Amino acid sequence: IAAQSIGEPGTQLTMRTIHSGGVAGADDITQGLPTVARMFDVVGNVNEKILGREADLAPVSGLLRIQPEQTEYLIRILDIEDPTRIIEEWRVPASARFMPGIEDGVEVRAGDQITRGFVNFRKLRKLTDIESTMHVFVDSVKDVYTSQGVDLDDKHIEVIARQMLRRVQVTNPGDSQYLLGEYVDRYVFAETVKNITLAGGTPPEAEPVILGALKVASSIDSWLSSASFIRTAGVLTEAAIEGDVDHLLDLKSNVIVGKQIPAGTGLAAYHNVEMTYHGQKIDGPTSPMAKSLPEWAPDELKGIEEQLPKQLDWVGDDYGFGGVYSKNGRTLSSEDAKLYLFDDLGVSQRWTNKFSEVGIETVGDLIGKTEDDLLRIDGIGAKAIEELRDGLEARGLLYILEPEDDEADSENLSQLLNMVFSPDADDVMLGTAAPSKHHFDDDELIGGSADEKDASGSGDVINEDLGSLDDLLSQVVKSEGSDEE
Repeated sequence: IAAQSIGEPGTQLTMRTIHSGGVAGADDITQGLPTVARMFDVVGNVNEKILGREADLAPVSGLLRIQPEQTEYLIRILDIEDPTRIIEEWRVPASARFMPGIEDGVEVRAGDQITRGFVNFRKLRKLTDIESTMHVFVDSVKDVYTSQGVDLDDKHIEVIARQMLRRVQVTNPGDSQYLLGEYVDRYVFAETVKNITLAGGTPPEAEPVILGALKVASSIDSWLSSASFIRTAGVLTEAAIEGDVDHLLDLKSNVIVGKQIPAGTGLAAYHNVEMTYHGQKIDGPTSPMAKSLPEWAPDELKGIEEQLPKQLDWVGDDYGFGGVYSKNGRTLSSEDAKLYLFDDLGVSQRWTNKFSEVGIETVGDLIGKTEDDLLRIDGIGAKAIEELRDGLEARGLLYILEPEDDEADSENLSQLLNMVFSPDADDVMLGTAAPSKHHFDDDELIGGSADEKDASGSGDVINEDLGSLDDLLSQVVKSEGSDEE
């Protein structure tokens, strides 16, 4: 979160060079993302062309004396108790600008910034304590963002700075198992020094250091997290040679292997914790999954529970009652109604997104809808319906999209009546005079053919045709009644 909070506003930073007096010199200050990047990388040698002149830091505490000369300043730090003794002395160019409050005769402490410029945090860490180094580091980073009009909270920078200041470098292994020059967690190092001292051995010695973001990421205890960040091949090779074991104690390594992160309820302290209420254990039927409150629950809580609406497991559509959906003699359970199209039926994600746009996410949402209704959805075609049918068929739920039996009979009757009363050119025609432009055999006509020349008998032919139609309709009705029985 801290990295995102710093990196996201970093896109708003632009490179900008501020010159003093309108002349580009050694005191140029480059503002923007390159400066922030070099601060977090903790560069050892400051490139004056990129970062400007390196700031002068007081190497020791004492009395500051500034003596101007022709082309430079002579800076001396004197002993406070004996002003005649010079502790440190160096020269700075005349173009250097001093920090506010820095003047001849003031008292300075080790690590105080004398001149303006880019602070070398490696030198600062050796001269001051952790708190002072972090304070200067946070202010330096925040100044770059503030100069570009970007507001940034200090806590995001402090989270990263704390990791950069967490280690020390071993200068004398003593009786410990550390190697010379090894970076060790300062808390672990302090505990090691304590144990060896109590045992009467020679404790190890170390000096404080500040590591860049890349070095911190590659020197953490978890080789799995380190390999996922940088130098993957090298980190894995070293871990294999040394036989390292990753105990998955940090967040990143747990995310990599897909385990629950050790944070919040994922901490080991919260595993298998017995729930209690006013000292009474909650277990068995009074567990959090229970649907009713325990007997010893307060009356006020019971009263609130009674006023809450009761939630059904699942409620069907027009065909559902009490969480049960029936169709064509088949019953859809509440568990099947909760099956998701993507996770459970295997419908492709692109079709699932289209279904979700119209509120269809589970099998229960398909109730009352036909394939024609689904095809009217924007972006849904035959391929999507085919995948949906395959998923339903695999679970024996294909009957949801099939029409009702009575609906099928009505559809067949409707098609028959439509054929009789609205025939097309190629359909069977009623037994009346055929069009003069077409020729049909007598077998193709229902009710027999009429004599085209005998106009007087046309009424009898029509009556005969209507009689045939009545017989046809009565047969259809009888057939429908027998099916219902």
